Amino acid sequence: MLYCIWRFSFVLEHYWMNLNTHLIAAALSGVMLIFGNASALFATENTISQAGRSASPQPSRFAAVGPDCEIAQPNSEHLFVAVAVDHGDALTNIQLDNPAIKTTMVRVVVDAGARPITILLQSGDPVIWDFEGAVERIARAIVVPGYRNRVAMRGLPAERVDFLKLARCPAQSIPLKNDPKNERDEILRGLFGRLPDRMAFASEPNSIRLPELKAAEAPKSAPRTGQTQAEKDLALYYPGGFRIVEPNSLLSPAQVFTPETFPNQAGLIQLERAGAIRPALREEVDRFVEGYSKQFRSKLDPTYRLRVGFSYVVLRDLMFPVGGLGGGHAKSFLVLPGVPAPRGNAGHGCLAFMDGFRADELSCLGDDREAIQRLRKLPDDEAAKACRLFDAPDDATVEAVSIYKPRASSSPVEIHVGKRGAVLLVLNTYEPAIWRISTGEGARIAGIIMTSYYPGKVEGIPPDTPVINLYYRGRNNRLPAASVCAPLQDYLGAYSGGPAAIVLDRQISALTGKNIDKLRFSHELDSIEIR
Repeated sequence: MLYCIWRFSFVLEHYWMNLNTHLIAAALSGVMLIFGNASALFATENTISQAGRSASPQPSRFAAVGPDCEIAQPNSEHLFVAVAVDHGDALTNIQLDNPAIKTTMVRVVVDAGARPITILLQSGDPVIWDFEGAVERIARAIVVPGYRNRVAMRGLPAERVDFLKLARCPAQSIPLKNDPKNERDEILRGLFGRLPDRMAFASEPNSIRLPELKAAEAPKSAPRTGQTQAEKDLALYYPGGFRIVEPNSLLSPAQVFTPETFPNQAGLIQLERAGAIRPALREEVDRFVEGYSKQFRSKLDPTYRLRVGFSYVVLRDLMFPVGGLGGGHAKSFLVLPGVPAPRGNAGHGCLAFMDGFRADELSCLGDDREAIQRLRKLPDDEAAKACRLFDAPDDATVEAVSIYKPRASSSPVEIHVGKRGAVLLVLNTYEPAIWRISTGEGARIAGIIMTSYYPGKVEGIPPDTPVINLYYRGRNNRLPAASVCAPLQDYLGAYSGGPAAIVLDRQISALTGKNIDKLRFSHELDSIEIR
């Protein structure tokens, strides 16, 4: 049997579209217009050339798929075009298959003409394909449904929409965006018996115009109407605006959801207009920070303040916006006294409560989270008595220095001890450090405890000076995690003060029987004097 291979030449056509269009972003009260600028996009037209024969033919994967992968072939008299997108630039109120995800929309504008069109559609994310214009030209819309059938159609009758079922086909998607394995044409021929006359990909279009496959973005050069931060963010992330879609107007193989609160920035606009949230005031943030921080202040850092901010305060019962307030979309919320906890998922932002000065540890505590969690795991004073490593002289003061790294990695950190009497030094660092010690008249180094992530070394002390080196990385004598003393020997940087300073103090108290008298902390140092 001979297998024919059709060779195609690709004629690159350049298209530019100036789409003077606007999308209306509807919300609970009023209408918001979101605009954008035009963009150029290339479409590729395939022209059949002379047929040839293969010297060593390889059977197609589609040669014997049988009835499990039956797809009606496109009408040979129709113009056959294929379009793929990542997603649209307009946010909608619809969720497909999953009530926690967002769905965007791509407008498909059909120009008038005599020749019927069969169109193949594929998207990476959940998309509504919204047909308008001369839709009578669309004889058939073939839709690759994507993951869990998260796709919908609007503007075409059901009898002209064909949601493919590719689960039993040799390929479940078509590499219209990228074709690293050079298999796009084989898959298209195997599924449809021919290649499309035209193919195009656009990452985030506002519209696709048929039959030329011209893609356009929402005009970004026009004036914006957004006033609040959420409205400005909506215009930034979704230049096509926000569109409220009636679920009954959609055709979809997936279950269609409409949420209590709109997705993403549209939901924030909805909640703000409904009086459920408003921007946080400076005095509200300060009140929370002061109330939360008090529990982690000590003589080592008496002015500690939690570093946190809030985008909004919550004024009444609400459901968080669906679709993910994560990453660059994250917002932080402070629930005011007497207000119930919001329902739903706050995303990656902080959720805190003025009542009791409570905060979600995962999202609110920033760099202090590990220290606060470690503080809770330390053994009580009675259990810690079994963890003593060094008995400090009764008359010794405990002086601690904590840094993230030396100011110059190749130079030592100079520590001059000018304080008279016995001094127990605690040296705490993340990066490797060489600590060079010098003493003034009447000063005596009673011992040194080095606690670090990477191993370091100390110079300038008498050889009989007791030194305990508790570096974490690569230490062979590290205690098992289940040991009651393990949390007291594990490294934790105290260079930011606050709760980490309390952890370090508790560790040193357990290991030596004495608390730290003073902590000098900084991100980096090259020298310091202890008086």
